[in-house]
Amino acid sequence: LAALTTQLPTDPNDSAGFHVEGRSLSNPEDAPTADRFGVTPDYFRTVRIPVMRGRGFTPRDNASAPRVAIINETAARQLFPGEDPLGKRISLGPSTDPPRTIVGIVGDVRHRGLAEPVTYQAYVPLAQFGDWPVRVVVRSPDPSAAVAGRIRAAVADLDRTQVAHEIVSFEGVVNATLA
Repeated sequence: LAALTTQLPTDPNDSAGFHVEGRSLSNPEDAPTADRFGVTPDYFRTVRIPVMRGRGFTPRDNASAPRVAIINETAARQLFPGEDPLGKRISLGPSTDPPRTIVGIVGDVRHRGLAEPVTYQAYVPLAQFGDWPVRVVVRSPDPSAAVAGRIRAAVADLDRTQVAHEIVSFEGVVNATLA
């Protein structure tokens, strides 16, 4: 399996304002923030983040489709107490950003490190995210050294001007947080 994401766990996080439609704040700067990720449809399956309720993204969640988002369980529980967040609309970034409909809730991830508390997390389809650098995530039963060569070859086949660099195993990412 393979997918794309704008951030890996432990990458510097892209935090954005989290504005719930219909809940006005006297100062929009007082809105909570969420770590924001642009991901492709197979991301959650590739990195084994469970979809707890609702749905994951599909290829139909493209740039011309209605804007959607998926939030983590902590955001669902704390920002929508006693409510079902599915179907609610949120804006990520400035309160004036066009709203997105919450279509799914996924398990929590400790993106800022294993010793850090879980943050609010919002995922959007990469096709609706804008022009950001991306990371490729691959799940394979093969050793990472064997996979790295195949990844470099696949990138070169797609676009010879692109270079696949910083290929690390997930264990390497986790070990960096523990160092």
